[in-house]
Amino acid sequence: MVVFSISQSISPQEVGDLREVVGWDRRDAIQATARYWATISGRDTETGALVAWLEILSDGVEHALTLPRLKHGGFLDKPADGMIVSIRAA
Repeated sequence: MVVFSISQSISPQEVGDLREVVGWDRRDAIQATARYWATISGRDTETGALVAWLEILSDGVEHALTLPRLKHGGFLDKPADGMIVSIRAA
């Protein structure tokens, strides 16, 4: 099962690990100073590993955009209808 959380505190190292798994550069230093309006993180409940990450930028009034989403490759082949998902606010 994957649990999604809104604006949960995530270490730059965890995001770097996920970026590395999907084939991107880590960018730990940049991630450590980033200030997002909100984030959505997904964790595998069996391992506790960060398996999904979404960054949201907004003016806080009417405009928002998402930055590139990261999804761990091990979860790419799992159909959405077969995955149990839970969402909780931070």
